[in-house]
Amino acid sequence: MTGKWTGSMADTGDPNSPGAQMAAKMLGNVSLEIKKDHTFALTMMLPFEGTWTQSGSTLSLTMTKAMGMDVSSLKNSSGNKSAGSDKPLVLTVSSDGSTLTGQDPSGKGSLTFKRDKGS
Repeated sequence: MTGKWTGSMADTGDPNSPGAQMAAKMLGNVSLEIKKDHTFALTMMLPFEGTWTQSGSTLSLTMTKAMGMDVSSLKNSSGNKSAGSDKPLVLTVSSDGSTLTGQDPSGKGSLTFKRDKGS
C-alpha cells in the first residue's frame, strides 16, 4: 500500500452545473502519500495528515491534522463539532493493488486514486 497516489473526484450531481465545474477545478490536484510508518499525507484543496490501517481490501485513513493543526483543536476553536470529521475516509483497494476507490468526504461524489508509476 505504501507509496504515492494521484487522485480524482467525480461529482454524482450535474457535471455541467457551475458548482460542479468549480469543484472540479479546485480539486484537480488530489494526492496521497501512504507511508510505511502507518501515517499518510493527503492534499485535497488543503493538506491533511493522519494514520492509516488496512484490513483485507479496506484501507481506512483517519485524519489527525488539517493545515498543520490538530483536528481536535480545530473542532474546539471553531465551535463546529463537525469540523474535521472523526470518521475515517474508507477506500477499497482493487484486486491488483493499483487503485483505491471510495466516497469523497462530502458524500456527494466518488474518489479514485491510482498508484503513481515507480511507487
